[in-house]
Amino acid sequence: SSDLSTPVQPARKPKMLHAAILISSLGRAAAVSELLRCVKNSPCTLNLGNDADPGDWIAFVPGTSACPPCSMSAFGPCPWRSHNSGVSRQVLCEDGTLVADWMCAANGHGDRVKCPPGYTMCSAKTCGKYQDHCCDPSNPSSDEWAKTACAQDGGERSCNWAAVDAAHMVTINASQGPQTPGDHKLCKCTPAMFSNKAQGLGVAQLELRGPAGGDTFTCLSGAWHGMCFFRLLQGHAIDYEKSVMQVTASGGCENMTSLDGFTATWHNEFLGLFFPGGADTALRAQTEGGVYDLCWCENSSVEACTLPSHFNVHVGRLIWRGPERASDKFAAIGQDFSVDVGGLMISGGSKIQLQKSCGSHSGRVVQANCTSEHRSFRQFDFGVIEEETTPSGWWKLCWCQESPWVDCTQSSDFMTPVGRVFVACPGGMISEGEYAACHPCSHPWDSPDNPPVSCSPDPVRCLYAVSAVIFSFAGAFVLISNFDIVYRPGNGLGSLRLCSSRRFVEDIAAYRAADGSTCVHIQTAGKHHLTDRLGTIPVMFFDTGHILLDKGSLRPSFRVSIIDSCTLLLLDLDGQLLEVAAESSSGYFVMPALYALSHSKATFYWNAGLLGLFLVAIGVALWLWNRSTAAAEFEAFATDSVLAVCVEVALALMLRCLMRRRDGKNALGRKLSAFLRILDKSNPRPVRTDRGPSRAIAVSKILQFEDHFLPFIRERDLYYLDANILRPLCSNAQLSFAEVVGPAQVQWFVSHFWGNSFAYSCDALQAHAQHFAAASGSGCWEETTYWMCVFANNQFRIDEELGKSHHDSSFNLALQNESVLGVCMILDKEALPLSRSWCLFELLQTMMLEKSSADFHGLQFCTDTGVVNEGQTTTEVAMNIGNRLCELSLRDATATSQSDKEVIQALVIEMMGSFEAIDKDLREHIHLALRACEGRISEEFEELFRNLVCENAEKEGVPDALCDDVEQKRYPSLARL
Repeated sequence: SSDLSTPVQPARKPKMLHAAILISSLGRAAAVSELLRCVKNSPCTLNLGNDADPGDWIAFVPGTSACPPCSMSAFGPCPWRSHNSGVSRQVLCEDGTLVADWMCAANGHGDRVKCPPGYTMCSAKTCGKYQDHCCDPSNPSSDEWAKTACAQDGGERSCNWAAVDAAHMVTINASQGPQTPGDHKLCKCTPAMFSNKAQGLGVAQLELRGPAGGDTFTCLSGAWHGMCFFRLLQGHAIDYEKSVMQVTASGGCENMTSLDGFTATWHNEFLGLFFPGGADTALRAQTEGGVYDLCWCENSSVEACTLPSHFNVHVGRLIWRGPERASDKFAAIGQDFSVDVGGLMISGGSKIQLQKSCGSHSGRVVQANCTSEHRSFRQFDFGVIEEETTPSGWWKLCWCQESPWVDCTQSSDFMTPVGRVFVACPGGMISEGEYAACHPCSHPWDSPDNPPVSCSPDPVRCLYAVSAVIFSFAGAFVLISNFDIVYRPGNGLGSLRLCSSRRFVEDIAAYRAADGSTCVHIQTAGKHHLTDRLGTIPVMFFDTGHILLDKGSLRPSFRVSIIDSCTLLLLDLDGQLLEVAAESSSGYFVMPALYALSHSKATFYWNAGLLGLFLVAIGVALWLWNRSTAAAEFEAFATDSVLAVCVEVALALMLRCLMRRRDGKNALGRKLSAFLRILDKSNPRPVRTDRGPSRAIAVSKILQFEDHFLPFIRERDLYYLDANILRPLCSNAQLSFAEVVGPAQVQWFVSHFWGNSFAYSCDALQAHAQHFAAASGSGCWEETTYWMCVFANNQFRIDEELGKSHHDSSFNLALQNESVLGVCMILDKEALPLSRSWCLFELLQTMMLEKSSADFHGLQFCTDTGVVNEGQTTTEVAMNIGNRLCELSLRDATATSQSDKEVIQALVIEMMGSFEAIDKDLREHIHLALRACEGRISEEFEELFRNLVCENAEKEGVPDALCDDVEQKRYPSLARL
């Protein structure tokens, strides 16, 4: 017809295909027989020209029947599109009534016009006794069959009215106009017609092309495209060759987001709409089984069907048969593994394989058939997982269902993934690479991570490992603390012996018991931790400096019994009391190794050896238990064990050495350190001086030395002093004591016996120094210097000090020096110096000097009370000395070295002619000294008697004559004076 215009596209959506039909009346109405064509849900604009005015309404009447009377609800056209009832759970009826039972037409209130808030009105009249349009929730539940509102009630109720705009245009689209494909009549209603309810005027016929919706199709996941095709869609005038369908999982076609691989197009060979095959089949297989929407678009232009919004026509539902996605599963090598799989319309003919990538696996496969069917799931049993076919790592659970098109015999048929499963190594083992071999953790304190691809420290295993180390370290320390290796030099490399730990000596002293016997007590530096419950303990002494104790043998020389926790009693090997004068404050003793286990006490009643072994056993048990439960690699476990043992032993040895240094420094050791600090300030750099007269020492330094070490010196002799004090003080410098403290030129030569008390000798030297300082008028007795062999001789080089002959000895060099004023012979009541050969030598040289030097003071006999030659001694001492010399013969003098004795005896014979001659000279010297003592003592007694008789004579009225007479008669010696 010439009244029809060609279709035009709207300006607002240039990319959308639509039919625009211009109808001009040219002064008359268009014939109803005129046929117009539009596509469902695509904007279609009708230009009615002069046949309709603005304000008129067009009604779309299905089919070709006559136009109905012009009638409209009081709420306007299609009020359900833009408004709701405003009252919860109540609908609004056409007559304006709100009803709570949702029945409008059945109760005579007309049709439903508004749903409650949150509801959408649907096209189908299946509610209210099938007389009312249904109201469905606008946001439905997750039910597969109701993902969008009105999904099961014909879609949203459309609006069959369209208003004529100012340009005499009418637009139909998805929200207004007919929604059902087919023929429709366009009926015009003017305001006057509405008022008179006159019959509408037909102006044109409309053909609406497209699917009607409501189709349901079923496809199988993983099948090729021949299993999933679409033919004979419900609808009107569908152009299949131009049709395109898209599957969406979103809430309806209006909100569509396309799924990859789910676009169906025309296929000439199969004369239908098909999903493409090839790679798209694998993409579709990734989609979880369920119900999806099918959306349609007509591809009638270049840019049509290119956007998701173009697919706005709902075709129906696609039932995608396949499994649901399962959460990650875990399986262990060597254990049974089964999996429960749910899904939509999966049958008992389903199978599942473990593949690295679904549909592309190569190599041996592990397959599980459906073993049991349940209402909501199927169970698949893989049996025992073996590392050979399924090494540790992430695997895919790949599904396939037998059908006429798929027989599930090839790995490529299993392209639908169900989920993932991590195949773990057996308990306590890991696989550090994807599909790598399983192996245990390297260390017993580690445990596999989750997933077990690496190891990390486990708090509980770390606690066990640390406990094992602590116990074994404690046990090792206890054992190491109770054992030691003693080395004794000898022929070749010497000898070694495993013994008990060293018990350091605090003090060894001889005591006289009440019965007169002598016993030796050993006091240890700290507690000795010994027990004699199994009898007395055999011991060996080392480094005490006492010849009777240091046997130099690695065999026991003594036994001890326990007095208290710090004191022991010295016994002989037979267990009898040992009566020797043993004195020492240094060294240590050990027991044989066997006795270290049986006689060492750790704490309370625990034997140290048993305690150590018990702690080590606990540590080893914890360590092995940790390894057995952790399944650590044997090589790594062995390495860790060796390393732990080495570290523990090293730490135990270090700690033992530190404790030995602490325990080895007894009270005397601390005193020695303090004295060395004093010497470091007074004489920081001692130098070596010539032997002889230049190595004398001031008496003040001797007394300072005595005062510092007095708690240890007590009444002990020079043998104790040399071994325990002098040698340790001089060991670093390897010099004589005089050189260490600062030497001086000799004034007095001291002849003494090393067996005398050193304290006695100090008192004697102080008395001598004070006497001669007073006699000479100097008054400074502290600077008087004395040459004593114990201080002047380098005890580390005795052979060098003695020289090649007696003339070259340090004794003779000092004694013959012109600075020597005299010789001080320190005598006790036993006159012990005269029993020693070297004292005999000094006596001989003194007698020679007396004859050759007029300034030489000669031999001075010194005691702790003064100089005997000056009468400064007690009657008892003087009498003991005299009595001793009456019986003494210098021929009987002894020496440590037999050769020294023989040389000195020969020298006496050479110089004196016989021992009788030197004995005679000695007696003459001591006779004169004792005469002086006698005179001095007599004077003191007579002065005492005078004071007793005559002091109070005048007060008591006694005449002086009588007092004089009494004194002369009773005290003739006083009268002679």
